[in-house]
Amino acid sequence: ERMRTSESEDWGLDFSDVGGDAATPVTDANKRVFVRRKVGQVLVACRRGALEALRNGFVEALGDLSAEAAPFLKLFSSTDWRVLLCADDDRLAPGAVLAALEFVGFSSTSAVPRAIEETFRTFDKD
Repeated sequence: ERMRTSESEDWGLDFSDVGGDAATPVTDANKRVFVRRKVGQVLVACRRGALEALRNGFVEALGDLSAEAAPFLKLFSSTDWRVLLCADDDRLAPGAVLAALEFVGFSSTSAVPRAIEETFRTFDKD
């Protein structure tokens, strides 16, 4: 509601709250910039430490599952992981995913495809 008013100067806010200069007040001309920065601060910046710890723990767990496959599993996007870990579609069961995988550029003696397959077999559809 406040974004629609033209009285931003009356809010008593400045950019120090979002990592900027305290001498820069929030005005009608810059209130959208302030709101974008504030949203970034609240949703990401103040949680960065916890998000990094979560990421580091996840990467460490991947290494514990399969040291050979971990570097390749890190290549998956967040969407890839969400689909693999959260989908309830039978087409995404570990066996179906393995059947769809094609390993290109690996020698027949490479341990990587085998390690990835073993890791996927440990995943439960649920």
